[in-house]
Amino acid sequence: FRDVFSYDLITDRIRMMAESEHHELVESVAEAVAEAALAHPRAVSVMVRVEKLAVVAGSVGVEIVRRRA
Repeated sequence: FRDVFSYDLITDRIRMMAESEHHELVESVAEAVAEAALAHPRAVSVMVRVEKLAVVAGSVGVEIVRRRA
């Protein structure tokens, strides 16, 4: 089981980032989440979608795809 990617680990990391770090841009949040996910040795690629709600009618967001180099 130690080789299996744990979604609990990445969601915990995202929660810690949200609570401890301030990001001006949703793009910064998406990049940080992608970097955290790709830090896991079994992760090869990641797609991250971040939306900032209640900014304007609807939402504003970004979606990125990153692969391990």
